[in-house]
Amino acid sequence: MRRATMMVLAGLAAVGGGCVPPRQMPGPVARTGPDVEISRWGRRLTLVGQSLAVGDAAPDVELVSRRGDRVRLSAYRGKVVLLSVVPELGTPVCDRTTAALDRSGLVRRNDVAVLTVSMDPWLDQQRWCDASGVMHHMTLSDYPDERFGHTYGLLVKETGYLARSVLVIDRDGVIRYIETQQEMSRMPDLAAAEAVARRLARE
Repeated sequence: MRRATMMVLAGLAAVGGGCVPPRQMPGPVARTGPDVEISRWGRRLTLVGQSLAVGDAAPDVELVSRRGDRVRLSAYRGKVVLLSVVPELGTPVCDRTTAALDRSGLVRRNDVAVLTVSMDPWLDQQRWCDASGVMHHMTLSDYPDERFGHTYGLLVKETGYLARSVLVIDRDGVIRYIETQQEMSRMPDLAAAEAVARRLARE
């Protein structure tokens, strides 16, 4: 018993200071689609749909606002669009991300549109926004058609949810920034996306 204990301690020390190093979390990537490897708490997941990269034209799709209106992304042409994609409102990381965007100074600008897209039905989005006090930017639903998820390469095959990502689209409808989280339990770098949106709005 004593020998076995000493062997375990020696093994831990060999790893470095007697501590097991933390598991490295994969960083975000600047593209979407099936070639992007994603996971949730280490469980591998698969993206389906079209692959998109910075410099591609942003596809025009129809979504449903939390008021129940049909909205096309092309309706925001002429504005810079910051598009936050979250799996499910009502979960901690999605809630923090969406609430943080609603407090952003970008929501008060007429030349920037801040949008959050999820697979929640629009009535569920409406209830969540009312309960959470989110009112300064638009939430849009991809339920039940999944057209956005397929077209933007952000639909998770195993869950039917959307992958966590942020895109910035310029006034001409060209994608200028993509951050797809490879580990869906992590928050995106909203400050970086907001900086790109502000720079594009000044151009």
